[in-house]
Amino acid sequence: MPNFEKFDPLEEQENREKNAEKLKELLKSMAEDFNKNGIPVDEECRIHTKAFSETYGDNVLEEDEKETRRLTKIFADKKNLTVEEYEKKKELSDGDQLEMLKTIIFHRNLGDEFIVVRASNYDDIKGGVDNVIVNKKTGNVICAFDEGSPRKGDQFEEKHKKTLEKNRKGGANLKYGLTFKEGEEKPHLGRLSKLPVFHLFLHPSEIQKGINGLDNAVVEEVLFKAFITEINGQIKEMEGSVPPQLQAQWNDFREFIKEKL
Repeated sequence: MPNFEKFDPLEEQENREKNAEKLKELLKSMAEDFNKNGIPVDEECRIHTKAFSETYGDNVLEEDEKETRRLTKIFADKKNLTVEEYEKKKELSDGDQLEMLKTIIFHRNLGDEFIVVRASNYDDIKGGVDNVIVNKKTGNVICAFDEGSPRKGDQFEEKHKKTLEKNRKGGANLKYGLTFKEGEEKPHLGRLSKLPVFHLFLHPSEIQKGINGLDNAVVEEVLFKAFITEINGQIKEMEGSVPPQLQAQWNDFREFIKEKL
């Protein structure tokens, strides 16, 4: 089993740019397969808002794109960076690289039965949702992932509490969501509401070691089991304290991951 904790912090920093490119290439390859199968995503495997033209109309899409750019500029200004500098720094951050890594890991381990895609930039920024998992056979939207974070300090503890509270209040919402209706191969595009949401995290050294170890079956298995163990733990923590609809949505997924633990 890989020893994540012994990963050299200096080597970690040197690897970040290389790892960002590696992650983007893997996501691009996944995106090509998704689009061939009628799942509208961009090159980063984010749900593609342009596919929602018939759902919302072009004016709404333009307004949401404008809002996404506005909020991104606010985030960049707070850090005294240009938007370009902010986006470059973001893709090298622990949070962004964890988001890309878990998308790849879940896709590789769940892809036969579930669709795992990243939320649109709009839903990521407005609602803090990273990913959505959909059951291919039933069309049920199983859950969403809240923004990931490194496993460290007060930031992690605060994020964990907020995620649990979000579920107790009814779960996450997506404006740009997808699901399937029985007997139809083409996805149904539109709003999704009341989704159970889980918060996944890794130690910063685990993130970089995990990216370096992609395509290593042992490393990928360790990461996947770490993620589903955390999901299972959060389900136990929330059971009985969240709306019944949320529990119903994660039930079949819970049975599925129990077999993998």
